[in-house]
Amino acid sequence: MANSRRLTGLTAGSRFVVDSSAWVEYLEGLKDGKKAKEIIEGEGNIIITPRIVMAEVYSKTFRNRGDAEKARKIIEDLSAPSNEDDETYFLAGRIHAEMKRKFKNMSLADAVVLAVSQRANAKLVTKDFHQKGMDTIYIG
Repeated sequence: MANSRRLTGLTAGSRFVVDSSAWVEYLEGLKDGKKAKEIIEGEGNIIITPRIVMAEVYSKTFRNRGDAEKARKIIEDLSAPSNEDDETYFLAGRIHAEMKRKFKNMSLADAVVLAVSQRANAKLVTKDFHQKGMDTIYIG
């Protein structure tokens, strides 16, 4: 799943859910993608990508006239899709309702990603400021 990179300040072999913003930073080789790369390629790390994230990254890459199939292949090669079930979506609904009070731009997709990370007992890797501090690794 991941190659032999070492994490700085993190325990190798941990579980991480990578959201759309982190995948885009990683795939495009942007500045904030360095931390995401360290985690995604970290030795022994378990990388989980929610299905909604795969759709968001594919859409963004396609809209920007990038190679969406290449992005898809990279994500599939470096991570496992999440096994979302009804309970994940009910939890996401509750998270969305609660967070929407504080962050008006909180999307349901963001809530699904948070729910997946909670249910997988994994840290969330994100650049989204409204998810900062919620058992996340903020790369922004």
